[in-house]
Amino acid sequence: MHFNNQFSCAKDKPLNVPYVWRDMDKSTFAGKSTDETIRNYAEMLIDVLRNWRDDFLEASYPGRAFIKAYYSLSPSVADNISESEGKRKIVRTTLGPIVKILKGRYSN
Repeated sequence: MHFNNQFSCAKDKPLNVPYVWRDMDKSTFAGKSTDETIRNYAEMLIDVLRNWRDDFLEASYPGRAFIKAYYSLSPSVADNISESEGKRKIVRTTLGPIVKILKGRYSN
């Protein structure tokens, strides 16, 4: 997996996620391979969000509208976020609890 702004996902749609893990506090992963741990976390996050999109959002008109808006806006938003450590930290802090809530139902 390459860490850039796009991860491939189901149905040939890229899931744009800013590279928010680059500046993660590595002391969190003491005793572990940091790169591998961060990569595994990123892969889990992408899987959960992809499954939520495919299983929940695509099932309704508002969900499909959200997906359409997301894919329209996310490349420029992801580029903007990737340029700032502060913005990456905000995204990490925000996504963590959201994925934790969704993980029980939408993890592989």
